[in-house]
Amino acid sequence: LSYNIFTCYSVMYMEEEKVFSIEQVTAMLLTKMKETAEHALKKPVADCVVSVPCYYTDAERRSVVDAAQIAGLNCLRLMNETTAVALAYGIYKQDLPAPEEKPRIVVFVDIGHSGYQTSVCAFNKGNF
Repeated sequence: LSYNIFTCYSVMYMEEEKVFSIEQVTAMLLTKMKETAEHALKKPVADCVVSVPCYYTDAERRSVVDAAQIAGLNCLRLMNETTAVALAYGIYKQDLPAPEEKPRIVVFVDIGHSGYQTSVCAFNKGNF
């Protein structure tokens, strides 16, 4: 549904037609994730880092930040999904080669419902 210049969703909610922007729908998801995290941590969550596909445009990235604000979250950073995966691997992998050794080359493949992303990274202990 095109609503002015923005794309929106028209849904039946409590027997009434409602129109929500993409930012509002994304904010609903982020709100639920925030509530789940707060319940698990037993303390408030105010900040977040969100990963997005590397092909997101500036407008799509701004929409994600707007959705986080609507959800009551301070988005500290947007990060490409492939970068987030590589960072997590580098931080948590314990058996990386020493800095003076040949780096470990790792390929990360993210297969989604309509496309995929691939990245190739080199890792050494303390340097990724």
